[in-house]
Amino acid sequence: LIRRQRQMCIRDRFYLPAFLLFIYTTGKRSKITKTLMFSFPVGIAILLVLVLNNAMRGGFFRTGYETSTFCGHIFAGLYGLLLSPGRGCFIYNPWAIVALAMFPLFYRRHPHLALFTLGLFLITLISYAKFWTWHGGWTPGSRFLLPMVPLIFLWLIPLFDKQINDSPYLIFWRGLAIVLFIFSFVLQLGM
Repeated sequence: LIRRQRQMCIRDRFYLPAFLLFIYTTGKRSKITKTLMFSFPVGIAILLVLVLNNAMRGGFFRTGYETSTFCGHIFAGLYGLLLSPGRGCFIYNPWAIVALAMFPLFYRRHPHLALFTLGLFLITLISYAKFWTWHGGWTPGSRFLLPMVPLIFLWLIPLFDKQINDSPYLIFWRGLAIVLFIFSFVLQLGM
């Protein structure tokens, strides 16, 4: 049981503190109310996963990945997840390069949300880069980073914020983002 718990997905252990930190640093509600509002649906989801694990695999903590470990080469995984021709996030979502360039502006406008999204992205990226099957099997594209795409998309908010003046800098990045988004859409259709 201890060996299985060590091999469970490491990134999930870091998501909960990231969510709780985000909840504590935003809004005006009390910390107890925020924690309860967050914990109830998370607790139900965890309970459902445990029940499904027991029904499908014969044990609450049997996930199907008991023999899988995080023993891969991290630099190969980082390159593969971000830049490789068959799986790279920046290959299949080239607008994410513009999102990275816009992150400092997004951080100035929304510091808590920026750090939260960056933290979730880095936790996911690093944990899957170390995973022995970082490539995600036979699927093209960055399967494991797909849940992070909407979070990265948030970093583009400053490009379309009416409160920021239309400097030539932003006009260039806005045009590049639109072109790369269309290219990405066409690329996804062609798969």
